[in-house]
Amino acid sequence: MDVERAQQITNDGMTFDLIRVKQVRRGAPGGRAGFRKGDQIIAVDGRVFPSIAAFGVYVGSMPGGSRVSID
Repeated sequence: MDVERAQQITNDGMTFDLIRVKQVRRGAPGGRAGFRKGDQIIAVDGRVFPSIAAFGVYVGSMPGGSRVSID
């Protein structure tokens, strides 16, 4: 799944990125999870991310097959 920063939000002194799905590869975990091009991710497991890089580090640190909550 390829992602990009959709928008940067500042709220209550905290700045974070909204993440937009650019592409979902068939058969990839993101596709099997139901993500589609254009979907936006606000948080993973209740965490927002100050940058798309921080999002990538967090998601990349999860063991394969992990279950997460996506907003």
